[in-house]
Amino acid sequence: ECLECGNGKFSGKSAATNETDCLLCPDPHHWSPTGSRDVLECVCSYGYTLQDGQCQKCVRGTFKSQPGDGPCTDCRPGTYSEVEGASTIDTCLVCTRNSGSPAGSDHRTDCECMSGFSGSDGGPCVGCAAGKFKASKGSGECVNCPAGKFANTTNSSHCFLCSSGKYSAQIGASSELTCNDCPDKQTSAPGSDELTDCGCILGYHGANGGNCSACLPGSFKDVVGDAACELCDQGSYISFAAATACYDCEENYNTTASGSTQESECLCDVGYYALNGSCSMCLRGKYKAVIGNTPCPTCTNHSDSRAGSVSAQQCKCNVGYTGPDGDFCVACVPGTYKPVSGSSECTNCSSGKYSEVAAADVESKCRSCPSNTTSPAGSSSLM
Repeated sequence: ECLECGNGKFSGKSAATNETDCLLCPDPHHWSPTGSRDVLECVCSYGYTLQDGQCQKCVRGTFKSQPGDGPCTDCRPGTYSEVEGASTIDTCLVCTRNSGSPAGSDHRTDCECMSGFSGSDGGPCVGCAAGKFKASKGSGECVNCPAGKFANTTNSSHCFLCSSGKYSAQIGASSELTCNDCPDKQTSAPGSDELTDCGCILGYHGANGGNCSACLPGSFKDVVGDAACELCDQGSYISFAAATACYDCEENYNTTASGSTQESECLCDVGYYALNGSCSMCLRGKYKAVIGNTPCPTCTNHSDSRAGSVSAQQCKCNVGYTGPDGDFCVACVPGTYKPVSGSSECTNCSSGKYSEVAAADVESKCRSCPSNTTSPAGSSSLM
């Protein structure tokens, strides 16, 4: 019976009669399966990898549990290996409790304490006491929770905020009971660390951390803090205390001032008058310049205005009449005319023409003089 060459040897010779015909692989770190026939079957052994044409030991932090020219495998995260040429995963040692390391770690000091635990690299790692925290991995120390926060358990990686409406000035607090309630009708942002972080709630005014009073009817406050209450704007009202907003008057209604407290203070706006329980627009030829339920006054004689006019100045003299806007209008005298409404002056009939008509509204009312006669501009009679 023929015998196979052993591991790490090969023979291409037929009818070999001696073990000396089995040749060693060319590199002492090479390996070949039993019965290999060619040098090409020689590959890197356990714990070795092919680099630059030679079999090199797996570096620390890695291992190779199979023969071949492939790469070495990193030790898993949370383990390390200080062994060169490792051929088994068993050389990757687990980091001490509550610490971790990246893949391929090659020294015990690569094991760093996790967040919530403190200690030197490589361990041991001790949990943070209640009232302390450590936010990142490494050899840093646990530190006190700042004011406005607390840690009510050990091994904390962060501190909890005092909830809204509370505050705490205590450093290193280990219980939520250290978070004090803000005074009545006050609140605060989460994590507040002093009494003056407490501010009056909506609808109340006063100093931060002090006493708060309700906004009076006719006023409101829509922010938290020590701001003063504001009067309702003109055109709005509020009838109760501690308001956070004011109600707007209905369309075409207004109030005479800011700070109104009753809906009944909403009256007809300028340009509107009370009619059958509602506010109607002033008709053409009328105006209303004040807030109230009174009628709309009529423009002066021989003047007119658009519907909804809000001042006497919107009353303008009709064609054929002149005068300041909102004032008395007088008729254009004979010999003149005015074709547009407003405050412009009457225009003279041109020379050679005359007009005996008062309040003329078109130039055609200026008549031509008889043949072979003329007249100065603005003539008012044929004579």
